[in-house]
Amino acid sequence: MNYQKIFIPMLIGLTIALNACKKDLGNYTYHDVDVPVTEASSVKSVYDVEQNADLTISPEIKFNGNRDNLSYQWIAYVRSLSSVTIGPATQMGNSRVLSTKVSLAPGTYYLELIVTDKSNQSISTSRTLLNVLAPIETGMLFMHTLNNETDVDFIASKNLLPTGIEKRISNLLLSTQGSKMAGTGQMIGFSRRPNSLFNWVTIGTSQHIKRVNGFTFALWGTDAQLFRRSATTFNPQAHLNNYGNEFLINDGRLQVISWGTPTDALYSGEFTGDYVLAPYIYSYSFYSFGALLYDQKNGRFLNTGNVVTNLVFKTFKDITDQTKAFNPNNIGKDMLFMDHGFQDYAYAFFKDKTGAGRYLYVLNQSSTDEDNVPVAKYDMSALPEIQDAKYYQTSDLGNIAYYATDKKVYTYEYSGTNTAAISFSGIGANETITGMKLFKPLLNGYASAAEFVTSNNSIMYLSTWDGAQGKVYELRVNPVNGVITAQPLNTYSGFGRINGMMTKFRGTGT
Repeated sequence: MNYQKIFIPMLIGLTIALNACKKDLGNYTYHDVDVPVTEASSVKSVYDVEQNADLTISPEIKFNGNRDNLSYQWIAYVRSLSSVTIGPATQMGNSRVLSTKVSLAPGTYYLELIVTDKSNQSISTSRTLLNVLAPIETGMLFMHTLNNETDVDFIASKNLLPTGIEKRISNLLLSTQGSKMAGTGQMIGFSRRPNSLFNWVTIGTSQHIKRVNGFTFALWGTDAQLFRRSATTFNPQAHLNNYGNEFLINDGRLQVISWGTPTDALYSGEFTGDYVLAPYIYSYSFYSFGALLYDQKNGRFLNTGNVVTNLVFKTFKDITDQTKAFNPNNIGKDMLFMDHGFQDYAYAFFKDKTGAGRYLYVLNQSSTDEDNVPVAKYDMSALPEIQDAKYYQTSDLGNIAYYATDKKVYTYEYSGTNTAAISFSGIGANETITGMKLFKPLLNGYASAAEFVTSNNSIMYLSTWDGAQGKVYELRVNPVNGVITAQPLNTYSGFGRINGMMTKFRGTGT
């Protein structure tokens, strides 16, 4: 245990008596006061227990007196980084051996044992840490559809988080709410603020949208309940939370939440204007241009600005300087994918509206000067099998990107040689790739960098479908050169057709 304290009310008077009679010790009879003490080696310094799981602790108590005089009390209270105790203590037990079901909310607590000698009211206390784990902590969420019904699986892997646990929970919606979601899965997103109740997962299908608790998947709202103004169509396509605002692309239109309280976290209305958005949202530095989006209808980039409550897009100025890589206000192509990448730039993949051209555009969304927003443009049209590419990812740690066809994953070195090579082709003969996700934890402000040193940009999840079931390959990636190890770290099966993958972080607090 972390510490022990001993409280003996009678010692105050005894100390005064001893000082008064210091030179006349023969006039008194002295006795050592025996105080119950918890043997430190009999109790762990930290207990990790899942919410609603059983916890048993059997401490050894050193005591030479009459043990019938001892009483016991176990209490738990939220661990505070200050000296102030947060909230009232929760009674956990009243016997030496603690045996209880832990119903506390997920979080970090002090668990304290108070032992009292009723014969003289002397008290000793000892304390340890109790981490109450949520059923769903840090791991990957996989959205999958079968027979026009969508559900989500959670997988925690030590390859992702070495200090974590190995765990899989299948069909979270069915198991927690009694039914799956109607429709084909289209979008899954995660929202979190530290030490708060802002902690939820948003799931969207072709017919519905749901918000569920980030720890338990309990239902928090569905469809019209999530909108301040009635939405006539529920076609959620993309989601992004940047810790202060939450964005949703619904049927090509942008909705926003400026967070106040969890109970009032409703999409306030859609951005006005003539536009149809591609289903991708980028936001790294919000202070210059806010969130970055692409208007598929008019072939141009848009930004929200750093004030989103007016629900009006801002357009980038026309850049006519021919030395610049491109004009963000006039791209004239169809977006295939957009993601965060090296140097915190936005990486956007395009195809020509007609023809076979494929391109990578790089933007500095953090720039305060619109002339410096366009960074580079790379022609991908000559890359192997690029016409068949369906999925894309970009590295945070170097000039590396990835694209996947139905059967293969290519590593693309865009900045130097502008070439691509096969990195992985080890799926089954009857399988088709349905998605690709590179693990990039440093995008999440509540994920400790130290926790993910060995997995940052080093783990890739590749999903496949064989006509009957979905499968996930957990792959090791060399973050320096983008080479993928041929032998998967893990292979998971038993899904529907996987159509969305997302990293879910625990965050801090309850």
